[in-house]
Amino acid sequence: MPRKSTSLTLNEGDYKYLRSLIKQRTIQAQVVIRAHILLDRCKGTPIRTIAKIYDISPSTVQLCIKKYMDGGTKSALFDA
Repeated sequence: MPRKSTSLTLNEGDYKYLRSLIKQRTIQAQVVIRAHILLDRCKGTPIRTIAKIYDISPSTVQLCIKKYMDGGTKSALFDA
């Protein structure tokens, strides 16, 4: 039986902020990918599918999501 994918619920204002980031030309590629990860997960895209889309490991996707849930948008997008 396939597992049901659980989507990510973004905090107020984060969706608009993430959408604006992915349109910027001067931002680092990894930040754009992380923004896409959060937006895709918000839409309910499975972790493995996100990993395939961006050619990264599922654990990288999970880490980005965990950082978002633990510390918010800036924690997920930018390295400490």
